[in-house]
Amino acid sequence: AMVETGNVEWDLAQLSRGSIMNLQKSGGRSSDAVRTIDRMRRVLGKDDSTADLIYIELLRDEGKRKEALEAVQAARKNFPAEAEFVSLEAQTLADLGRVDEAVTLLRGQLKGNAQDFSTYLTISNLYTQAGRGREGAATRVSSFAKSGAYSVPPVARNERRTSAFDHGRPRRRSSRGVSAPARRRVT
Repeated sequence: AMVETGNVEWDLAQLSRGSIMNLQKSGGRSSDAVRTIDRMRRVLGKDDSTADLIYIELLRDEGKRKEALEAVQAARKNFPAEAEFVSLEAQTLADLGRVDEAVTLLRGQLKGNAQDFSTYLTISNLYTQAGRGREGAATRVSSFAKSGAYSVPPVARNERRTSAFDHGRPRRRSSRGVSAPARRRVT
């Protein structure tokens, strides 16, 4: 979520603060990391969402899912154009066991075009992670058709299906009524 400004010193300061915060977080010094995030927020300004994203991830990493949900909902109000916050909120809701709410949130982002494909995959993953594999698989399969990202031609009911082994040869009926490849005559 780092925004490159073209100002090398500014970009370096932003990157340095993020690195310092990550070191503090990995060292178990989360209160220091929060202070660094607050300083980052002041330096970057209120129009930059980087500090909010990092803070939400810190809360999630520490297992503070309810606090993370509150923070991501506040960030969505401040940055309504940031799609990352919608995904973070959905993932956090799912982490809290509120998968149906997460799916409803993500379905609200669907626009009926090819970009919906990734949203459908995210929904599928949320279902699968929640142990609802059938719903996940159904969403994944339907995402192909609904998003228009890929066109899957319909299969006609009476269309002859061939296997990789029959090489398009005509089929014959066996004594058990099972279709099998026709036998070749050996001459």
